[in-house]
Amino acid sequence: MKDRIHIRNNAKGNILVRYSLLIAAAVAVTTIVTGVILVSVLENHYIRLHASLYAELSSTVRGEKNSSEAFIAILSRFPHVRSTAIWTASGASVMAPETGPLSGVGPLSRTAGKNAMNGALKGKLEIVPAPNEGLIILIPILTHEGAVEGIVGLLEDDTELRKDIQFVQLTVAATVMSVGVLLYALLFGIFLKAYQEQKKAADRLRKTFDVIVFAMSSLSGLRDQETGGHLERTQAYTEALLNGLRRSAKFRKTLDKDYIKDIITSAPLHDIGKVGIADSILLKKGKLEPGELESMRQHTVLGGDLLAKAANKLPFPSSLTVAESIARHHHERWDGSGYPDGLAGESIPLAARVVSLADVYDALRSTRPYKKAYSHEDAVRIIREGRGTQFDPDLVDVFANVESRFAEIFDTLKFD
Repeated sequence: MKDRIHIRNNAKGNILVRYSLLIAAAVAVTTIVTGVILVSVLENHYIRLHASLYAELSSTVRGEKNSSEAFIAILSRFPHVRSTAIWTASGASVMAPETGPLSGVGPLSRTAGKNAMNGALKGKLEIVPAPNEGLIILIPILTHEGAVEGIVGLLEDDTELRKDIQFVQLTVAATVMSVGVLLYALLFGIFLKAYQEQKKAADRLRKTFDVIVFAMSSLSGLRDQETGGHLERTQAYTEALLNGLRRSAKFRKTLDKDYIKDIITSAPLHDIGKVGIADSILLKKGKLEPGELESMRQHTVLGGDLLAKAANKLPFPSSLTVAESIARHHHERWDGSGYPDGLAGESIPLAARVVSLADVYDALRSTRPYKKAYSHEDAVRIIREGRGTQFDPDLVDVFANVESRFAEIFDTLKFD
């Protein structure tokens, strides 16, 4: 059905929810990535800063005889230093434990350990992780001239160090998360303000469109003065029917708020095609001849074509798409005997089915040159008799529940 193109999915159409989730996801990803990078950088920096204290301490024995051994003696005072080793400036082992990470097997025998040893021989402080053991720190012992005299290696129990690092990491993570929350609040606030401004503009545009639509629909009323208030009443009947349909499980998903609004707004345009009907036919007192009746029926095609041309001017689906389906198909019948296209059943757009029933009720209740006005009770009876032939059975069932509202609308908006 043509008007179905304008139906929006509530979950997808809720821009505020979608963009809120998008902002939250973007901030969450940014926060997590930033947090992971900061925690990793912080860990490396903290470990290197800790190891550099040993390098500073090694400067106290610079220039002394047997400076490496003197430095080892100093290190022996630290309870978390588990073992030590000494290498010459050429890399030869002078003193090393027989087992463990500093024995020449394990971490120092692997590529990372060898690269670290080469770096230490060039005067760099190097750190080698020893899983489940601690940290291996290679400290170059320098002469006063800055030449490498030897290398002292130590294996440190890093349990306390890791606790300190974890505390700092948790602090940083909490800080990053707090910043993330503040960033989300800021971005959401900016978006919400822009959304509200856009919504106000859209509401103003919608109200302007509604007024223009009603002005256009009134054009037919200027020439076809059958009854006062017909457009207002038909629009009100349509709204009453749609409110009833929304409570039906069958139509609940189809009739979202935007679609209902489009149908209600477009309902007064159902007879816009009458502006193209000759006065001799449109204003005739009495019944129309068969040929005249056929010409009158062309108002559905004229109205549909007019609104279709207007809708095609827009690069996006609009309320005019719904209005077109109503103008063209509001005289179709459920059994397929209507006009102009002889559509039947649910192939008739829902918007047209709803307005058709509303239009017929008002026509029955109104006086015409060729007929008297029917009472509310008679109009209800006639519509019920048309269930499954002229009207959608589901709509007639809903109408039965809201027919008292129809009577109230007619009495309130009767301008004759």
